[in-house]
This record gives sequence, structure tokens and C-alpha cells, in this order.
Amino acid sequence: MKENSFWWPYLDILPIRFSSTNNFTQEEFDLLKGTPLEFSAIERKKDLQQLYEEFIFELKKKNLDLSVYTWDNFIWAYSVFESRAFIKDLIDPNPDIPNSEILIPYLDFANHKPKQPVCWEFKNKFVNFTNDLVLLQSGQEIFNNYGPKSNEECRPTHI
Repeated sequence: MKENSFWWPYLDILPIRFSSTNNFTQEEFDLLKGTPLEFSAIERKKDLQQLYEEFIFELKKKNLDLSVYTWDNFIWAYSVFESRAFIKDLIDPNPDIPNSEILIPYLDFANHKPKQPVCWEFKNKFVNFTNDLVLLQSGQEIFNNYGPKSNEECRPTHI
């Protein structure tokens, strides 16, 4: 399925490994001892292990081949989603559809830049992302603006 998938060009450029605590080795976890991040990183790992076990439990009910649903693949997929997801209400505030998180392939590669003027618009089933006030030159980086966020707000998806 890989190369034949419509999504392959996007999937092929995603990081192979993330630097969040989701991917830490035991040696890396040991470096957190005595820091403010130690407890939250440990709790996060426990939560992910529980989520993985629930995921596998549900898959077993469907008699699926579980060989591709490894812990490493789960952590990779979770890290992709967690680090790249956008809140649906940013682009489609329809109150009839529950709020959730969505992936917007390729746009998720834009880095955050405070005070960057951006505009999100959902029109004709497409997401339009513009930064009208900035004239970009060829090869220049496109930035997004996540709004005023403290380190504490960003930490859950980046530790």
C-alpha cells in the first residue's frame, strides 16, 4: 500500500523519529530525574501505554493481523498526529460538527512565528491559508501563528 497510497508523498517526508519524551530511551528518561519534567514524562508514558493496550484490545476483536501494530509504530503515529494536528474549529466553526483535531498535510510543516499575520479560511471544502500582509520571495519560509502560547501550553505536545 505504501507507495500506491494517495498519502504516500506526505507520509514519506514525515520525520522517522521525534524528539519528544514519547520516544525517549531509558537513558534519556534517566536524564530527567529531579527535573520538573520527570513526573509529567512518566505519567505521559503510562497514559500512552494504556492507550496502546486499549487500541490493541479493540483490534483483536476485529481479528486483524496485529504484526504492524507495534509499540514503535503506535508511538510514531501518535507523535505525528500530536505534533501536527490542528483544532478543527480553526477552519470550520460549524457548531453542528463536534470539535476535534485534524491533520492538514503539508501545512503542518509551517513553523510558528509570533505576531505573524495569517488568515485561515474554510471555503468549498478546502482550507485557504494566507498571510496577505507579508510578501514572500521564492524560497522564503512560510510561517504560521499559533497565537500567544506559553511554554506550559506548548509543553504537552513537545515533551
